[in-house]
This record gives sequence, C-alpha cells and structure tokens, in this order.
Amino acid sequence: MIQNIFSNFNYTMNYFCNPYTTMFGNYSAPSVFIPVNTFYPPFKMPALGNLFTLRQSTQSTPQSSTAVQRTTASTTNKGYSANALKNLKNAPILKNVPEQRKTAILNIVDKAAKQYNVDPKLILSVIYAESAFNPKAKSHCGAMGLMQLMPATAKQYGASNAYDMEQNVFAGTKFLSWLLKRYNGNVSLAVAAYNAGPGRVKGSVPKIKETQNYVAKVTQTLRSLG
Repeated sequence: MIQNIFSNFNYTMNYFCNPYTTMFGNYSAPSVFIPVNTFYPPFKMPALGNLFTLRQSTQSTPQSSTAVQRTTASTTNKGYSANALKNLKNAPILKNVPEQRKTAILNIVDKAAKQYNVDPKLILSVIYAESAFNPKAKSHCGAMGLMQLMPATAKQYGASNAYDMEQNVFAGTKFLSWLLKRYNGNVSLAVAAYNAGPGRVKGSVPKIKETQNYVAKVTQTLRSLG
C-alpha cells in the first residue's frame, strides 16, 4: 500500500548529480527525494527512495535513434533458469572482475534470481550498468553497492548493509521483480523505471536521453549474454 502510494509521486533528479567524478571514474545518478518543480529540471521519485543509478559514463555512449528504438521493443523477463549463468565466468563484462568476487557475485545472482523469479542474466546486466561489479561503489548522492541502493530503498527491501554483496543484490532484485510485475514482465519498461522511476514510465521508455542510453546498455548487455 505504502509502496504503491509513493510510486505515484513525481520525483527525479536526472541531472542534479550528473555527471560527477569519483575514485572509480565518471558516474551519473538520477532519483532523489525532492518534490516536483522544486528545482529544474522536473524531479520524480518512485517507491520510498528508489535506487540511484551509478554507471561509468565512459561505458555509456550516446545511442542512435535506431538503437534506442530497439530497446523499446518488448523483451519479456524469462524468469529463473538454473543454467542461465553457466559458463559465464569468461563473459567480456566480467573479464576485469577478480576471480573470487566474480564467483561470489554469480552465486548470489543465481540465488536472488531463483527467489524472485527474475532472469539472472538481467540482474547481471543491471549490476554491470550500475556499478561495473564494484561492491564498494558509492555515488555522489549516496547510492551504494553493486545495484546502487539508496538508504531508504535498501531498508525497504531488506538490506541492512548495502555494501554487503548478498544483501545488496537480494534487495535490488526484489525491487526489480516488483517493477517487472508492474510492467507485465516488460524488461525495457522495468529497466527504464529502475533508472528514472516508475512515475515517469507509462507505456514506453521516456524521452530522457540518460534513461534511453541506460535501457540500451542493459538490454544490449542482456542480449550479449545469450
């Protein structure tokens, strides 16, 4: 009930903290608890704090209109598959991740995907876009860990320590699962809402360049994982 009420508030911060530089590289972050029209551009915030998105701008290049159109095509969540992450240790997106951390992340993703019936490759793609597999990543605006949870979101979805990889992934996956249900399994819309907030996402990916690039990156990564 509370979740549905807050998801209808119009909050966002697509440019307020964007871009900025951290020790991990250049990142950008939308979504914060700021009322609509208090600042410019318009702001909006879904479900009790939402997630700040954190991504390396060097990996997020502008997409052509054709590329953006491809991301808006209906891609449905495949749900959990026990073999989805098999043989992915050598996937290009994981090549720079230390072996021990890589193994841990894959195991955690598999367990979270099973519990919430989300495609584990989708979770992996979101993590890549959010933190590039850095569990200590922290955005300028306070988003934390692998799936870039804001404190309120971490608390809402059960992560008492957002820098704990397992707690972070389980909380982020639970939120992603809620979005997938909200958008009838449509991956593009769920991912757009993860970035921009569900109040901004109706029947299509909103015309926000950052969100369109984010959806393109996640969906292209998902396709690359097979």
